[in-house]
Amino acid sequence: MFNANPGHFHNQGRLNCGVGLAATIGEEIKKRGGKKVLVVTEEVLVKLGVLDVVFESLKNAELEYSVFDKIEADPSAHLMDAIGGQGIKDGANCVLGVGGGSSLDSAKAASILIANPGTHILDYKGDYTGVNRYKNAPVPCFAIPTTAGTGSESSWNIAINDTDNVKKVRAQSPFYVPVFSVLDAKMIATVPASVAAGCGIDAFTHCFEAYISTNGSWAFSDFMALEGMRLISSNIRQYVANPGNQTAAQAMLIGSTLGGMCLSQAALGIVHGLAKPLSAHFHISHGTANALMLPHVVKYTWRGNPAKFAKVAEIMGVDTRDMNEVQAAKAACEAIREMCADIGLPCNLKDAGVDPEAFEQMAKDCIQGKPFFVNPCKGTLKDLIAIYKNAY
Repeated sequence: MFNANPGHFHNQGRLNCGVGLAATIGEEIKKRGGKKVLVVTEEVLVKLGVLDVVFESLKNAELEYSVFDKIEADPSAHLMDAIGGQGIKDGANCVLGVGGGSSLDSAKAASILIANPGTHILDYKGDYTGVNRYKNAPVPCFAIPTTAGTGSESSWNIAINDTDNVKKVRAQSPFYVPVFSVLDAKMIATVPASVAAGCGIDAFTHCFEAYISTNGSWAFSDFMALEGMRLISSNIRQYVANPGNQTAAQAMLIGSTLGGMCLSQAALGIVHGLAKPLSAHFHISHGTANALMLPHVVKYTWRGNPAKFAKVAEIMGVDTRDMNEVQAAKAACEAIREMCADIGLPCNLKDAGVDPEAFEQMAKDCIQGKPFFVNPCKGTLKDLIAIYKNAY
């Protein structure tokens, strides 16, 4: 089934992919004019020694660097502003994000703010091109993911927690993609199983929702989405069981990066639309929130495009040869449910501490956003509330 929709592809960054390549980051930054580096990361990663290879590489390249290691899950706009302020104070001329999506998105935000003193990250929210939102182009941003999940190293997006308005928003532009990223299985070898599972489902969801999206999907994004889903679904169980499995880990990183690329092309749907309010209201990690909603949303959505759901079943390894299209589409829903269950993720909102009284407001938050309008099944406010109830 060929997708003949028109499309375009624009990603400015270079990707180096291979075990042990994180040790080369210093020279790569130096080649691109880096002199003073602001490293944005998480305190726990520093304490565990995950960044030792990075710091050694920066020293070997004779680069000055300072460190911001107070990244929190779903970083707030205020925190991102503070990171940009530190970069300006330290005289940084580039930024290196090392960590999960929160660290990488914060590094991308800092690269804008360092180049544009006196501005705030919320000044840039929502713009598709970014070119009219800043006076100066962002300083170079580099990225080394330590989780296989958000695909932030390859996506146009910066996820921002607008805590003042209890909403998750985003800034979006192809110019926010890091100029250079390293995908190194050694850097994701110590991830706790629960984090590996949540991040992996987040990456799968990026690919899945981009594939079924009614806005922006085209032949190239479909290709990336299908390959991303294949890599993730065939490796996530092995990786969660043993994050030190370098073959599975490298496959997960590539799948995650493909997810970041295709979500920049095709708009995401109501898995993310329903998950974002869970993070904003109940501080549930983004990956876990997606995992909580994904099995319930697919049961609601498959009718909107059974042909594409049937293809998802096929690439997830389901033998669909003796199935008709509807049977194969339903098999995809079951394969997705089994994948989430097999890696030990929470299966209902009740166990995640969600208050049912919030369902209506969270559904309203979803219906006001773009994900609602690009989902194959549009539905109503009542439908979205019902999905939350089914997930409870």
